[in-house]
Amino acid sequence: MKRLLYCLPLLTLLACGGGVDPEPEIAGTYEMTQYTTPGANGIGTVTYNFPYTNPQNNQVYTGSVKIARNADNRVGIVYIIGIQGRTPLSDSLNLSLRLGGGKFEMYDGANRVGTIDETTFNYDSRTEIGTNTLQFSIKAKRAGM
Repeated sequence: MKRLLYCLPLLTLLACGGGVDPEPEIAGTYEMTQYTTPGANGIGTVTYNFPYTNPQNNQVYTGSVKIARNADNRVGIVYIIGIQGRTPLSDSLNLSLRLGGGKFEMYDGANRVGTIDETTFNYDSRTEIGTNTLQFSIKAKRAGM
């Protein structure tokens, strides 16, 4: 009987361990913190840190990224740039996901284009056109964090 009492804590510990970590919950709204887009005529890049105030007209730009998990390995992304006093600009992406290291890696075809977890969203796509590299990137954090 004493042996059973000594073994009980060990058995309890073994029964609780070894489970699979849950996947991060990524669906929701993220606040855009940085937006990078190709410069004029596709040369260079322009980066905006949000919220951004345009020095020419004092209009405030804000951004958000809405994430919807479509299926086990797909994610729908809608990003919106709000401009004070104007109709917001928006676009969307549909990417595949692969879980690795507690984060999802996002892929456009075979190209890795970013990561997403419960608190951060990072997208970075680069396209070569002639001698120019066109970069488009978004960094965002979970709303309310």
